[in-house]
Amino acid sequence: MYKNQLQELAQRSCFNLPSYTCVREGPDHAPRFKAVVNFNGENFESPQYCSTLRHAEHSAAEVALASLSSRGPSHSLAARILDETGVYKNLLQEIAQRVGSPLPHYTTFRPD
Repeated sequence: MYKNQLQELAQRSCFNLPSYTCVREGPDHAPRFKAVVNFNGENFESPQYCSTLRHAEHSAAEVALASLSSRGPSHSLAARILDETGVYKNLLQEIAQRVGSPLPHYTTFRPD
């Protein structure tokens, strides 16, 4: 999910698509992976080793999205696009589902 969101953000921002590099360690029967994603010239690393390459890449993408979204709308083009595309809503819904909380409810007011 995070890889898809990061890719969509890159496409909407007219940035190059994210690229991933991976480090593998451990024996063949129990490898561990750590990934780094390059997004618009910035590198974001998965915080820990993962049991699969896919999980490591998703973890790196999650770090990238969290970092970009925490910068706020005025700090980068990517953060402004995150605001406009509703990625925050998707992340909030996913977190709510993971922790078993009720899904967010939104009310929109339109000025007369």
